[in-house]
Amino acid sequence: MDLPNFPTHVLPDALRRWVEAESHATQTPADLAALLALSVCSVGIARRVVVEPRPGWREPVNLFTAVLLEPGNRKSAVFADAMKPLRELEAEMIEAARPEVARAQSDRRQDEARLRKLEKTAAEKHGDEAAQARHDAGNLAADLADGAEPVLPRLIVDDATAEKLGIMLAEQGGRIASMSPEGGVFDLMAGLYSKSGIPQFGVYLMGHSGDDLITDRVSRKSVRVERPALTCAYAMQPAVIEGLAENAAFRGRGLLARFLYAAPQSWIGRREIAPAPVSDATREAYRQAVRALAELEGEIVLQLSAGAAALLRDWEAEVEAMLAEGGQMEIMRDWGAKLAGATLRLAAVLHCVDHGPAGHIEGPTIAAAVEISRYLVPHAEAVLNMMLASEETSDDDARYVLRWIERHGRREFTKRDAQQHGKRRFPKADDIDPALAELTRRGYIRLRPVEASGPGRPPSPTFDVNPATLADAKPEKCSHNSHNSPVEPESGNSGNIKSALEQTENTNRVRVTI
Repeated sequence: MDLPNFPTHVLPDALRRWVEAESHATQTPADLAALLALSVCSVGIARRVVVEPRPGWREPVNLFTAVLLEPGNRKSAVFADAMKPLRELEAEMIEAARPEVARAQSDRRQDEARLRKLEKTAAEKHGDEAAQARHDAGNLAADLADGAEPVLPRLIVDDATAEKLGIMLAEQGGRIASMSPEGGVFDLMAGLYSKSGIPQFGVYLMGHSGDDLITDRVSRKSVRVERPALTCAYAMQPAVIEGLAENAAFRGRGLLARFLYAAPQSWIGRREIAPAPVSDATREAYRQAVRALAELEGEIVLQLSAGAAALLRDWEAEVEAMLAEGGQMEIMRDWGAKLAGATLRLAAVLHCVDHGPAGHIEGPTIAAAVEISRYLVPHAEAVLNMMLASEETSDDDARYVLRWIERHGRREFTKRDAQQHGKRRFPKADDIDPALAELTRRGYIRLRPVEASGPGRPPSPTFDVNPATLADAKPEKCSHNSHNSPVEPESGNSGNIKSALEQTENTNRVRVTI
């Protein structure tokens, strides 16, 4: 499917100029530089800024982005250029803090040694000496517990296990960015280096939503982070996403619903040779924009102007319509349900780049964020379809067609009618054949005998609906395991018609939850 290009014209001027210049200089789609630049800017305001569009709804502003491009598309070069301002700032922060942190670490080691000595005295001595040692040890232990272990400041981590990421969030005051030009992070999420091999998603889920992160392990002390803000940005090969189709954990925990995806068309084969590099002025404007956000202090709540709030409500209504059956996002509802929140996050980034973390988010900024969100919808559909690919989807597709039959009271229909209704789910005419075959096999529908026709294109196959299907049918969940132990209705026995799918209620669902 033809996917739209990123709408660079809606970006703040400093970002737009850099994105367009970087795209030209590296001969890569602007989508890559744009999503990376937005992610880099969100690092600076993460946990410093929240958006409150109306009472009771506060949205954090950290972004999860993923851009898919085949090898050879210079992803690493664009990634390095986008990250450079953050890398420079992080290096400066580390260098400035190094002497103070070294002294604090030395003081803590001395206090810990003193504590061990006091505890030994309290345990081995008697009388006043033991009592004094016990008193001093208690006070020193309390002081050590109250003080955080001194660490060097960090803004970015490339590859880290989920446990290490949680520790770093705690060490860095509740915010950090996981950014990588490769897809190896998803292997870590899947538990590649976990002793249990169990996928480790909690830190990502909590880090996106801002819910308190609390982890307890026997082998180490507990980690507690209030309102964590994790920013994620990855540029990776499509094969990484395609490989997730086999991992049930990715399908069931909702992690992939949190990412904003782009799958731009490669420029390989039509790239300009020796293009002009990014100008110093453009690079410096981008650098200053990123640093201004990354140096923010305090906590700011951004609210919407009346016009912006009205635009957001209109967009929420549009999103809701796209989530309905037959809508553009009906097959990726978990992702679509988070789109309004993602739009607010984008709007906050755009506002802070343009105006700083002050004032109200105005209508044009919401409109710009909505345009980016509209661009993201078909890209998410394409990317998630890669992940959703499965050989055993006929039962779930059959359930989809059955709901359409029941909802519209169809007593007969053509294959073309059904396929056109669900054309986002069945893009090609033959894609619906397994679902129709499954419903036929179970006795819900029956193919009408084909009547002889004249020359020309034959008519679309027509199906008659079993009257019992419409009598008291209610949509139920179904399973891709149903073909292992099917319950076939007896011919003409309407009472058994619904049981064929209903008896698969408690088996595994084929429907993928993004």
